[in-house]
This record gives sequence, structure tokens and C-alpha cells, in this order.
Amino acid sequence: MEKGMRRYLEEMFQGFHKFQSRVLSGVSEAMLMTGEVRSFGIARHFSELSGAKLSSALVRFYRFLSNPRIDDWRISERIFQSLSKPGRWFLIALDWTEWHPPLRMLLASVIVGRRAIPGACACFPKDDIPRSQNSRENTFLKMVCAVLDGLKIRAIFFSRPGLSES
Repeated sequence: MEKGMRRYLEEMFQGFHKFQSRVLSGVSEAMLMTGEVRSFGIARHFSELSGAKLSSALVRFYRFLSNPRIDDWRISERIFQSLSKPGRWFLIALDWTEWHPPLRMLLASVIVGRRAIPGACACFPKDDIPRSQNSRENTFLKMVCAVLDGLKIRAIFFSRPGLSES
């Protein structure tokens, strides 16, 4: 990976615990180098870098994802901050997506050109989602807005009609 990108990733995760920063940089590097956000693609990259077996790299990645000490909203803040440009509005798409079979994820993705880059997410057990998802969506939207307000970023949100009916 080129030095400029590595330096950028180090700056992006500055202030996190040293180990967390290293893992966050590694995950980001894996996504950038492979062009994938799938767990197997990221684990494959970890495996190639470290010489570990793919299964071990996958376990390491899943442990990272389930680490409660990593502040998801702080990462979201860094992502939004890195994508922002002074005086420009964000276009943010909100939508639910299925994730590993027992989970559903609510995403706030920044629209950049023809891409939607995930900036924040909330994951819920599928069978633990109430009939009306409005409360979860409203809380999530308030959290995203709080992060954007703190960064002085203005945004327009897009969602499909009946977002809470999915």
C-alpha cells in the first residue's frame, strides 16, 4: 500500500488505543486493497499479510467486529469527516439490509458519485425488531444527526417510502 494512504489511515484512527488503531487501519486497508467489504475478502487480505490461516484471520476479524470497546460512533465521525468538503451538503441514503442470518442492519451511507459509502450503522437481531421499527430508526437518525451537527456537516437524507415497514 502506498505511503500516503497508510499515513491517511494512521491519521484517521489517531486517538484510538494503539491496538484498535492498528486493527482499524488493517481492516480499512484490506477493504481498499481488495475492493471488498465482505468478511472473507478482508480475512483473506489479513491472512496474506500475516501468514496466518484464513480461518484464523476470519476469527480475528469477527472478534474485532464484536469488540464492545470500539466506539462505533467515533469511527462514523471519522468517516463522515474524511468525506466532507467545506460548504458542500452530504447526500445520505438510509436503508435496512440483511446481514448474517439472525441480524438486520440499518445503514446511513454517504452518496459519492455512483457509490454509497457506509458512514454509520446499527445492527439488530432480526427476531428482536418490534413490529414498528420507527423508534429504532428515529433513534439512529438522531445519532447520525448529532455526529453531523458536531462536525458542522449539513445533509439531505434519502430513504425509500415506508422505510419502517420493511
